[in-house]
Amino acid sequence: GFTAGGISGLPCCVLELTMIQQQRFGGTPINTIFRLYSTHGLSIILRGLGPSSGREAIFAAGYLGLSPQIERFFERRTNKGSKLGQLFGSLFSGILCAFLTHPLDTIKSCMQGDVDRHTYRGFRHTIKTIAEQGVISAGFSPSASIKTAA
Repeated sequence: GFTAGGISGLPCCVLELTMIQQQRFGGTPINTIFRLYSTHGLSIILRGLGPSSGREAIFAAGYLGLSPQIERFFERRTNKGSKLGQLFGSLFSGILCAFLTHPLDTIKSCMQGDVDRHTYRGFRHTIKTIAEQGVISAGFSPSASIKTAA
């Protein structure tokens, strides 16, 4: 699940970059990609690939690996039906993965929103910058945890 999720980060990266740039500047998806290519070159299409692949890898590992394991564990311990095990497995793995992937998604979104690299130059610089701004720590606040659970 982890590897498959990581691979799926590639199309997610390109599609989300296009979406974020459309939200900022308008245009059609194709025009947005051509604009990015003409102003920044081909490599810009992969901006945010690392955090995108990491997010997708954790997410896929959760729903393909962790959730079924929790379901089986719950069923062995309680002798209850599979529906209850599925519920607990899905809830636990979903909330955990949302909590773990939130910082990666924030990093990716910041990088993809700033293709000119004025504020967020690269992966490590983005982590440093948003940590200084308190953005990542805000993602782990009690209110964010409640929103994730909802």
